[in-house]
Amino acid sequence: MANPDLPNGFEPFGPIDGGTGPIVASLGYLNASQTVAVGDALIYSSGRLSIAVATSGSIAGVVAPQLGATGLGENVYTTSSADDPLYFYPAGDYVFVGQCSGTYAATTVTPVDIVGTTGIMEINEGASTEDVVVILEAITGNWRGRTGLVVGANSVVKFKFVKCMLAGETLDQTA
Repeated sequence: MANPDLPNGFEPFGPIDGGTGPIVASLGYLNASQTVAVGDALIYSSGRLSIAVATSGSIAGVVAPQLGATGLGENVYTTSSADDPLYFYPAGDYVFVGQCSGTYAATTVTPVDIVGTTGIMEINEGASTEDVVVILEAITGNWRGRTGLVVGANSVVKFKFVKCMLAGETLDQTA
């Protein structure tokens, strides 16, 4: 059975050191009026957060669910102005889970890129221009309502960001 094509961004799996500690979001502020969704990758721009794109050379974190958000739009946030607060999971602190945009081969261990837009970001396992992600392993079996996951097209994978932004300073963990 093939994997379903259901891109919905990234989510934390656990602490990067493999521990069992809590997953804690940090508070940041957006640099401009924009729309972001839970699971979107973020960068720092002018000291504030902005949505990442495929050409982003390092990642600050991933949008977390926002406190007090309810209703139909609870996972998508349209901000009204710069400096609106936003909770996010710091990129360098966690292992994340996300879907591949193409066909993942279990032998992929080199850094690769991200791809997508608001609410549908994925791992681009076939591109290695920005090299911001390293895939650790595919998730097989069941995950968050998806059943029968296998290695192949649209694989769901655990990964870590290896080029991380810490308040604007880039930490390169690819070496």
